[in-house]
Amino acid sequence: MAKKRRKTELIDIICAAENNPGDMGARLNLAHEYERRGEGDKALEELKEIARAFPQNYDAYFELGNFFLRNSQPDKAIGSYALALKINAQSAEANHNLGLAYMMAGQKDKAVEAFEAAVALKPDFLESHLCLASAQMETGNAGIAATRLEALWQINRDNPRLLYLLAAANLKTGEHMKAMLFVNEGLRAAPDDRAMRLLRAEILAAQGHYPQAIDEYDGMLAEEPDDTLALNNRGLARQMTGDREGAMEDFNRALEIDAGNVVALTNRGMLLARRGIHRRASRDFLTALKLSPEDTRLLHNLGVAYLKLNEYDQAASYLKKAAKLGHQPSAELLRRLTGQ
Repeated sequence: MAKKRRKTELIDIICAAENNPGDMGARLNLAHEYERRGEGDKALEELKEIARAFPQNYDAYFELGNFFLRNSQPDKAIGSYALALKINAQSAEANHNLGLAYMMAGQKDKAVEAFEAAVALKPDFLESHLCLASAQMETGNAGIAATRLEALWQINRDNPRLLYLLAAANLKTGEHMKAMLFVNEGLRAAPDDRAMRLLRAEILAAQGHYPQAIDEYDGMLAEEPDDTLALNNRGLARQMTGDREGAMEDFNRALEIDAGNVVALTNRGMLLARRGIHRRASRDFLTALKLSPEDTRLLHNLGVAYLKLNEYDQAASYLKKAAKLGHQPSAELLRRLTGQ
């Protein structure tokens, strides 16, 4: 009966759209119904038809952009939102979603601009403020993000996501006591929030409380043994206590779960390098670099590994790449290496 009723509902929606081709709302309902039923191809075709039929309508392109965003196609979403904003440049929602699409595409500076436009148009748009602060942290502006978030906190004191971002921003700026204050407030508001618990353990490690951080990671890994973030972070904390074998176990386990885990490859490579095993370290760095080719830390570490192996041409090549990307330690080491 339920299946028959759903089929009847779909027929009714199709009829409404076909009988009223000039009613964009009816046609959007049909596209949404197709998507809800998992018929993405039909939904997309209907949305494209709507955009062709209503080329000057903001909603046509906004809805098309939303479809692409929901389906992890950020480049197409960016194009659709740009068309929507040509029609209505005052839409805070379109600017916000454009920011989300830029974040998904890895264009974080452009995401910051889009979120800034959204909050300028709609100052009480809390979600966009939070996304802006998150994007600012990812573009090296954690201090600016922390200032924005603290102003928001004055009127949103029990918002767990806001408290999480405040803790994360203060951790990035080295304000560890403030970071701990906010993460503890966040855990009072949401005691089972795993991301918050992971952040608290990270703050403990940043404060030098490595045994306490390890205890917290132990508890979380007992619940979810395949959590690669917890494994990586516990490995770093173990390393700081002198437990190199335990650290290596954690990095190896993370890579068993996800062979392309760039963080685990980098951490294991660094640990191998500290133990003087530079050939194996260079292999980990190379594997990671294939996955993250403009990571200046990886380029630098690989250059140093080749220096230790007396392979100076290779070392210079990777240090030059890092220096071109603005990595000052690589530029300084390269000057000492070349005498220039």
